Amino acid sequence: MSTLIQSYEQQYSILTADITAKIGRLKTAHEDDRDQLSREIQSNFEEANDLLEQLELESRGSGGGSRVPAYRAELQRVRDEFRSAVTNSATYNIDPEEYEDWSMVNEQKQKLLDSTERLERTGKTLNEGYRVVLETEQIGAAVLQDLNLQRETIQRSRTRVCSTFQI
Repeated sequence: MSTLIQSYEQQYSILTADITAKIGRLKTAHEDDRDQLSREIQSNFEEANDLLEQLELESRGSGGGSRVPAYRAELQRVRDEFRSAVTNSATYNIDPEEYEDWSMVNEQKQKLLDSTERLERTGKTLNEGYRVVLETEQIGAAVLQDLNLQRETIQRSRTRVCSTFQI
């Protein structure tokens, strides 16, 4: 079940990255392309909401902690960015030919996406490590409790044996 949750989370991450990229293109797009991009972004928002609902259902079913509220907040932030881009579309009407080094911007964008992905993987690894530490701590506590019970049993047996031989 956790693999299904991870799959939903991965799909959500890809979808929000796609929305963000389209918002970036929307800011520089010509009037003809803006309408099409806006429709695609709206469709992606609907798909992201559906994914979050599925993720929420799966998270409830698994009984584990849910990151859905954080994802919803992130989606709202992206939605606000979209509204701002649509509202200020005239402000962002940049002619790409004015800039010679768009490849540098794309390179930086790719590096940022790679770093974000690496950060997400590292966060997942840390969470998994933390889960293992908690599990190990629980096992250690159970072992100590068992050892304490065994010690008490040995001490009672020793007391009985000593009292038997003294009589």
